[in-house]
Amino acid sequence: MQRCLFFLIVILMVPQVIFSQSWNVSYVGSYDTPGDAHAVAVNGNFAYVADRDSGLRIIDISNLASPQEVGFYETLGEAYGVVLIGNYAYIAAESAGLRIIDVSNAASPQEVGFYDTQGYVEGVAVSGNYAYLADGLSGLRIIDITNQTNPQEVGFYDTPDDARSVVVSGNYAHVADGFSGLRIIDVSNAASPQEVGSYDTPGWAGNVAISGSYAFVADGSSGLRVIDVSNVVSPQEVGFYLTVDEAYGVAASGNYAYVAAGDSGLRVIDVGNVVNPQEVGFYNTPGEADGVAANGVYSFVADGDSEMIILRNDLITKTAETKSEIPLKFKLMQNYPNPFNPVTIIQYSIDSKYHVFLKIYDLLGKEFAILVNEEKPAGAYAVEFDASVLSSGIYFYQLQAGDFIETKKMILMR
Repeated sequence: MQRCLFFLIVILMVPQVIFSQSWNVSYVGSYDTPGDAHAVAVNGNFAYVADRDSGLRIIDISNLASPQEVGFYETLGEAYGVVLIGNYAYIAAESAGLRIIDVSNAASPQEVGFYDTQGYVEGVAVSGNYAYLADGLSGLRIIDITNQTNPQEVGFYDTPDDARSVVVSGNYAHVADGFSGLRIIDVSNAASPQEVGSYDTPGWAGNVAISGSYAFVADGSSGLRVIDVSNVVSPQEVGFYLTVDEAYGVAASGNYAYVAAGDSGLRVIDVGNVVNPQEVGFYNTPGEADGVAANGVYSFVADGDSEMIILRNDLITKTAETKSEIPLKFKLMQNYPNPFNPVTIIQYSIDSKYHVFLKIYDLLGKEFAILVNEEKPAGAYAVEFDASVLSSGIYFYQLQAGDFIETKKMILMR
């Protein structure tokens, strides 16, 4: 009896936050996909979910509180990863290799091309004219997608273990390679990629994100590992955070890393001090969080057989915007820093209440992202733009408020 009372007292003394559903993260909306949501990408008003045996699902998120499916494409092979570039979704379709889906008509997406690799593709990145595939035991495969109807392999590098995720920054592909940790491959010569550096993480590297000079690795039971990759020949771990459950997926935006931690849902890690990352928020999702995408103040969680869940980081002022007392006039300022890699700040002001659009375009005028699409009172604002998924080059940002339209150029330099 005394032992039972002791344990009861101990439980009552544990901080309440341990038993909470969430901390500093709020639920916004969700959509229950028919399959097993494994990864998600966001572009404009749509979320694109790699839903394993249910293929690609396209979710309209213009109303974040009530997302709705508008289209789907059931891929051959299970959809494990997805990247959006312009009007095309590039799907890592496991045993069916790379599938290229035209999503210009969201209600009726169509496959336009594919390349069937030797392995099992679970991760995909696109930069320039190439798709980079994490092909499991077959390592990194480089596919020329200049002709999207007939993609062709031009090079490969056989990593030592199990390539599960890939991110490309400049001339380097960063591969999460299972028990072989992080591998850095020079892809400047696509026909002959070469490993130039590596860092053997203590766990099982299943996913990687790049922000600035750092790689953030979801390392299974070893949590989040922060690797300084400024010297690609000799990457070094500078910090880590042991999540409460296994780290499966990771996205990085600003000072935060968002970790999909299986049964423990989404964990928000402050990486402003990379040497000492700290958990500052979480949301215990109902399923098993496998993947995550970050877009401003919002995170989109692929929650396994549960649903795609939209969450808000309450530590960030909405859409990373700050408002001043008295704006002087309509004005769109030059982004800072410029050139940038990969995060920049765009500032603007309006002198009256308007519905405001702030959009990102490429050199060809294709829309890549909508940063603001809502009614705003008079004020001065600052919006954070994270271009982690884009390749180096010239981009444009355009502000529209009533009859006022202004466009400026910015340079993403990896």
